[in-house]
Amino acid sequence: MRSVSMPTTLCSFRCLQRSSPDRVQYRIRGAASPKGTSRGCKLADVPRGEAGGSTVALIAAAAAEGVKISVYQIERWRAQGVLPRPVRVGLGRGNGTCARPPDDATIQKAIHLGRLSRQGVARPGGHIIERFAAGQPVAEDQVRAAFAAQLDAVARLTAADVQGIDAGWQARQDAADRAARNPHALTTVNWSEFIDAIDGKEPPAPPDVPQRRAALEGMIHAMGAGDEATGEDLVAMAATIAGLPEEQVESLRRTQREAELQGDDCWEAMARAISVENLRSIVRTVPIADLQRATAATHMISIIEGLAILIGLPDLAGQTTELPAPLNRFNGQMIRRMQADPMWRSTSASSMTPRPRYRIRSLALAGLGLLLAPEQLEKTVAYEHRLRDLTGWDSPHPHR
Repeated sequence: MRSVSMPTTLCSFRCLQRSSPDRVQYRIRGAASPKGTSRGCKLADVPRGEAGGSTVALIAAAAAEGVKISVYQIERWRAQGVLPRPVRVGLGRGNGTCARPPDDATIQKAIHLGRLSRQGVARPGGHIIERFAAGQPVAEDQVRAAFAAQLDAVARLTAADVQGIDAGWQARQDAADRAARNPHALTTVNWSEFIDAIDGKEPPAPPDVPQRRAALEGMIHAMGAGDEATGEDLVAMAATIAGLPEEQVESLRRTQREAELQGDDCWEAMARAISVENLRSIVRTVPIADLQRATAATHMISIIEGLAILIGLPDLAGQTTELPAPLNRFNGQMIRRMQADPMWRSTSASSMTPRPRYRIRSLALAGLGLLLAPEQLEKTVAYEHRLRDLTGWDSPHPHR
């Protein structure tokens, strides 16, 4: 029987994206004027506030090099810690403070970030959680705040913060009903299906409407309020996520009923473990080294598996490719060896998406899921090391 791990359960939580918050416009002196605005001013789309002299100087310096950056980008880079904040000095005699002009190093860094970025698009690897997972220096309070923000988003989608027993249950039931109407809910594309397509295997049938509804009710009630979820809903959730055949699902149901009669219901404990309330507690209290270890293993496995499959898939399909070293080591034989690993099915089941919100949320929930299951964490870290050895990955093992 295929097992259902905590990380897989959490990563399967897919929700509709919400629209971006409202923004306001204001003027920056000295910038080029778009059509329809007054001379010497430009309307910029930014979260709030006004552009200071240091920010305007960075925009002007970048523009002189042919690089267009916005106030919003500069503030985001500063918040993420990749661009220094302006140094403020006192004007004396109670006249307040002003920001010093940016030094050359700050200007060059802003220009470099501008060349690597597209306004309004989050590049892979730039989020605080991704940088934390990659072992880059990030302040601990920023890391915990970034994980907390992801859980706040999950809480909004699961009505986890709605007060009152009856009102909370109804809000979560309504959220499950809305999600169940989406035919793509709980349907993901993963690396295993790419390889199965090469091998001529039929893709698994998507869950029907009753299965999808039961699974989403279990997931949303469990994540929203812990043991509010019923055992039957949790079995449906686990069976749908793992794609279990009907005979195994029925076996799970019998086991769940017997456990309830004996007063030893492990499903109730699972529901409490994956609740937003418990995950928030973990983010607040877990040692930062443990959080980094779990997130880094998840992140690195995703990178290595993705590269190995994308580069080696043509060879697996029988197409002759001439790749230079070291890319030529990624081939069909390597993919088959990855498939043979007992960890392959669970790690390759993560949803593949370039959409930033889904990507970051999946990484955060997968890392937290591993912290809920220490044995699974050790297996995952060991698998990452095997992947490094298999692919000849040059980076050292940072969290062995």
